[in-house]
Amino acid sequence: MAGQFIKKHTKAVSKPVYGFDGVGIHLVESEGDLGDPPFYLQEYVPNDRDFRVFVIGDQAVGAIMRVSDHLTHNIHQGGCGSAIDIPKEMAKIAVQAAHCVGVDYGGVDLLAYNGSYVVLEVNGTPNWHCMQAPIPQFLAEYLILQDKQNQ
Repeated sequence: MAGQFIKKHTKAVSKPVYGFDGVGIHLVESEGDLGDPPFYLQEYVPNDRDFRVFVIGDQAVGAIMRVSDHLTHNIHQGGCGSAIDIPKEMAKIAVQAAHCVGVDYGGVDLLAYNGSYVVLEVNGTPNWHCMQAPIPQFLAEYLILQDKQNQ
């Protein structure tokens, strides 16, 4: 099945099921490029940067753009990050993605593609390197508000 997916898309990105910091992510062009399972495959989308949008509740509260000269733009894999303003469409897609997987807080990784954005993944425990927005403060305020509403 993995071979069929790779053949259909020509290139794919292999990711470990339980990954962190961009470790274990690599480009595959044939079934022989796959490592040991378990892993999952994503369609390869050409890019030179990605975006991480931090979502808390129903709001995108901060975002960074990560740039590198290789496949993963993760800060821990040598990418450089900088805070950005969040375009409305980016915010909307990020919030929808977080809701789809049922998280109140998450880092939604996106690629710009064909005039819109493609969701790579939703991280339930994202770090906030390079952020200018005070994510820990926003998260604490959200949790306090949720606690008060549930009493």
